[in-house]
Amino acid sequence: MPKKARQFAFLWAGFAIILGAVVASGDAQFATTSTETIEQLIYAGHYAEAERVARDLLPRIERTTGSDSLEAAALLDLLVEALWRGGKSSLPETRELADRSRA
Repeated sequence: MPKKARQFAFLWAGFAIILGAVVASGDAQFATTSTETIEQLIYAGHYAEAERVARDLLPRIERTTGSDSLEAAALLDLLVEALWRGGKSSLPETRELADRSRA
């Protein structure tokens, strides 16, 4: 298996475990670990996957920590970075999300 494929499989397995813990426990302490997973996906160049993961996690984090929380803002920042690096910087939604993360 190529190195990149192994890295992606490892990241995906780690994310699945983390997301399962967030969903099962409802505890916001896993938000930091989840954002680290998204950062790793971005670093590995998997921008679409990082975007999907951030979008899936955002409603859960906003419910547990509040939409104005630091955790939600950090996740929005990562979502915007994934969109930007994935070539979607010109979309109006990207700007709206960036503005929302700073509010």
